[in-house]
Amino acid sequence: IVPLITQCPKEEFTVIHVTRPLLLIVLICAGSMPLDAQDVVVFDDFDDGDWSEWGLFEGNRAEPAAEISGEEAEQGSFYLSTVWEGAGSSSVFYGGMFWNLEDTEQLDLPLDPWVNILVRHHQSGTTIEQYTLELTVREDLDGNGWTDGAEDTHRLDTIFGADAFNNEWTLVSAPLRDFIDLKTGGNGVIDGPLDEFVVVISQVEGPNPSTLVLDLDFIAFSGGGPASLTMTAVLEEEGQPQAYSLGQAFPNPSNSTTVIPFQLANPGQVRIELFDALGQRVRVLAAGDRPAGAGRVSFVTDGLATGSYFYRMEAGGFLGVGRVLLLR
Repeated sequence: IVPLITQCPKEEFTVIHVTRPLLLIVLICAGSMPLDAQDVVVFDDFDDGDWSEWGLFEGNRAEPAAEISGEEAEQGSFYLSTVWEGAGSSSVFYGGMFWNLEDTEQLDLPLDPWVNILVRHHQSGTTIEQYTLELTVREDLDGNGWTDGAEDTHRLDTIFGADAFNNEWTLVSAPLRDFIDLKTGGNGVIDGPLDEFVVVISQVEGPNPSTLVLDLDFIAFSGGGPASLTMTAVLEEEGQPQAYSLGQAFPNPSNSTTVIPFQLANPGQVRIELFDALGQRVRVLAAGDRPAGAGRVSFVTDGLATGSYFYRMEAGGFLGVGRVLLLR
């Protein structure tokens, strides 16, 4: 499975506007990102500044596995900052971190769960050339913790190269059904409550010694697709605030023509694309210059299969993502 990866813009946003808040999670995107209304179960957003539930373990060439520190963001959110160090090669396992839930606190996942995590790689201090981020989930069917030989363990591998070390937040999202089955027992499907979440840094390539500096935020499970993140950047121009924003598609669900509203703070290039649930681009809905102010783009759903789709807008350093359900 190739996870759907969305990068946030580098520009700092001075004002954040939350649209349709059902569940408000404040994240960082050189400013902040609110979460759009969706069926989302949050595992950890580090908003309380407490990472004591996480345990660290060492790899075969890293000691210690990581150094953890919390950093307060400008918008008041919290995220986890880690520094990984060890000998670089093509087979190095640096180590990892895990959170094993108490039997009474295990997490019920939404239908068709997708795993989401925000990652930011630092340019300064990072010396490796490539690594694999492994996300592993374990289930508990009987309320007594995960049992080897009887319950499932699945993993997602995402490779990050040198171009990822750009100080930008990256949302990694993929459906749990497409994770690798590690064959630890069970029926091959994660269909019970979540017992444990594991983050592993492996397959490190780089000099010896080498260092990887990254931040983690917003580990969550969303139903039916990636967490839909709506960002609104507000810029000051001659004392008057003007906003970039991406609105909710309507009608939603749709079986004919769908309209996506948006707003631009300044005239310029706008690109809006449509992706399927696997993260594959299926259409370019808009690409070209648009005037400042309110705008909209519409598309006919003919030729598109029933299911969840995601639309993404890029304009003037702003990036927004929304979700629409198409019916045939």
